[in-house]
Amino acid sequence: MMLNIQNYEILNFDSGDLLVSKRGGPKMRSPSLLVALTRLKGYKNISRAEFEEVLSKHGLNPEAAYEFLEKHS
Repeated sequence: MMLNIQNYEILNFDSGDLLVSKRGGPKMRSPSLLVALTRLKGYKNISRAEFEEVLSKHGLNPEAAYEFLEKHS
């Protein structure tokens, strides 16, 4: 199965890695999350194996993120 991610804001990552500025825009405190999202942004379509590899490589939880995306797509 291939994922087609239209909006990275729906990824279910621990909110402890995000801060909201006075303007309301998110700021990343987690360098690994920022790198993973930057890599994912380069994909229009991604296989589950590739998605899990990108997140795992950066110490994130790919299973929880994938399950969340399946429920909300």
